Amino acid sequence: MADVDAPVVPTPLASRWRRLLPWALLVLLLGVAQTLLLALTVQHENNREQERVEMAAASAAANVRQLLLRDVQSLQALLWNDPQPAQWRSDAADLLRARREMLRIEWRSGANVIETAADSPYGGPLFVSLARSDLDLDTQAACADAQRLAAPAWSRSYFVPQPGGLGVEVIDVCLPIGPNGERGAMVATLALGGVIDEAVAPELARSHELSFVEGDGTRLARGGLTRGAGVYVTERLVNLSSLTLALRLDSAAGAPRLIPNVATSLVLGLSLALAAVVALLARDVRRRAAAEQRLGEELTLRRAWRTHW
Repeated sequence: MADVDAPVVPTPLASRWRRLLPWALLVLLLGVAQTLLLALTVQHENNREQERVEMAAASAAANVRQLLLRDVQSLQALLWNDPQPAQWRSDAADLLRARREMLRIEWRSGANVIETAADSPYGGPLFVSLARSDLDLDTQAACADAQRLAAPAWSRSYFVPQPGGLGVEVIDVCLPIGPNGERGAMVATLALGGVIDEAVAPELARSHELSFVEGDGTRLARGGLTRGAGVYVTERLVNLSSLTLALRLDSAAGAPRLIPNVATSLVLGLSLALAAVVALLARDVRRRAAAEQRLGEELTLRRAWRTHW
């Protein structure tokens, strides 16, 4: 009759699974920990690159604003000492040679009629495909604001077609001449793309795409020497007295890759090293268990042999 109190001997398969279960849990926990560490490292790299773009955008917007204010000061200098028309045209030509972003400077009468004008020497006349009178609505509005405020006023940006199907996005700044603009106004036309090229440092232009955009994201003009990757993008506002421009900065850097990135490479290297250590430890434990099993079998055989004899 069988002894009901005899201990249940575990099967070899159950014993094997019992030994493998802690190792499986250890490998699972290590995998989860390394995955989280890698994800946090990639996120850190993303945040750091985005911060760089934010700082670069703030610097670029400040440089653009400073350039535009400096242009206004240079235009105001043309009106000092009440110059004669010949002297004014000479000074305006010199200013256009010094300021590549300026495309045209006009002297207008009190009735908003262009009396004389000077074009930039770096290109042909600006208003060729369309007459100046056809693109004067925003300029007249800016001059009305300048006369009312007795201060320089900026127009909205507008597109000027050029021969060959090309064109340029420009803005006008109007400066009243005399008290309340009684003697007329002076109007300067600036290319938005030229403003970016002249205001932004070359090292920033080599690694970022800069552009002026509208509120809906439509690009008005671009600058820089490269194309943005569309991963790290930010915008900054350039606030002037009567105009606000949205400057977008798009870095040429793409999303951080796993292998070329130093931080992620270190994390992957440590993960592989830890996996190798766990594998060696598991191999050593398996060998010890096998040796102990063989020793136990030998002891059992020896006891059985002694008992038999």
